[in-house]
Amino acid sequence: MKTHYSSLLLLFLLFISGCSNDEPVKIDIYSTTINVKGKVLVTSDRLIDPWTISCMDSLLVLANKKGEPLIEVYNTKGELLKKLLKKGKGASDIRMVGGLQRDLSKQRFYVGDLFDKKIIMISVKNLLGQKDYQASTFVDFKKLGASGDVLEKAYVLNNSFVGESSSPKGRIVLIDSSGKKLTYKLDFPKKVDPTLSDEENVHLYSGTIKFSPNNKNLTFATYNAGCLDCFDVKSTDIFPKWHYYDFFPNNLNRVKLDDKSYVAFSNKSVAGYPDVDATNKYVYALFSGKTFETTDYTFSNVIRVTSWDGKKRYKLILNRDINRLTVSQDDATIYGISKNIKGDPEIIAFDIKNLIK
Repeated sequence: MKTHYSSLLLLFLLFISGCSNDEPVKIDIYSTTINVKGKVLVTSDRLIDPWTISCMDSLLVLANKKGEPLIEVYNTKGELLKKLLKKGKGASDIRMVGGLQRDLSKQRFYVGDLFDKKIIMISVKNLLGQKDYQASTFVDFKKLGASGDVLEKAYVLNNSFVGESSSPKGRIVLIDSSGKKLTYKLDFPKKVDPTLSDEENVHLYSGTIKFSPNNKNLTFATYNAGCLDCFDVKSTDIFPKWHYYDFFPNNLNRVKLDDKSYVAFSNKSVAGYPDVDATNKYVYALFSGKTFETTDYTFSNVIRVTSWDGKKRYKLILNRDINRLTVSQDDATIYGISKNIKGDPEIIAFDIKNLIK
């Protein structure tokens, strides 16, 4: 019994510390496996080209990658309620969706523009109550100055902003409401190749940020590495909580183009986390672990579920591969973007009620 307790304690300490930012963990701590079945909620003939998905209460918001309208709103029964946002550069337009963020307390959705570095705000109340509802620009980072140059994807954090940084100073950047003060968080791991420039190293660690609905926690999942980081949120600042790293960017190639050398992932590189979402209890990280040569390596049926304190860990095995997910606030349902046998998109609902304690 003493040996068993010591082993569990060691696993937990490894998880909380992640060994270090430079040493991946060699032990799979997600050993509790739960099989989950899903059912089709929205069929492919009703969809355009869903890129990402987010839920709030009884609403599901889908963002399309190229097709218009860019935003479609469904209820959790799969019924279409609203379509909005067209491509453009106007105050109510967007060029390409970079991310969706829900704000439960204010009943809003925020839509990030990947190209124009701005955030569009959608009021749920007005969206459902007005026939010709128009979304509006919440913040334009380019107008704030330098903020537009350091943000890859940006999100609202209380009275400030947080985003994925394109600076080697840190993987996450915090920006005050004026856009003048920038604070960098989360150091980059040691370079996997000493020939990498700082700029090249930054782009290896691209990922996605999600908040818990109560805005008390934040998680950052890396696309092309097995890196998952979690933070406590205090007002307009974040503090490391735990991280779990089981591999870094790997099997890189050097590509020469116009007398210049560029770093690129190879067919043997391993993908990390295509997406992540969070509730007030758990982090739900969609994990690939497939090589780039695998067809649809950004799709997976494995979700690593971790409580915010790091003590509870589960591995969900879905009966359908998905590449984006969102989770109901009551931890009862996972909604994912999947493909049918023809390769067309579908929205799948996975019932996890009573499966996770």
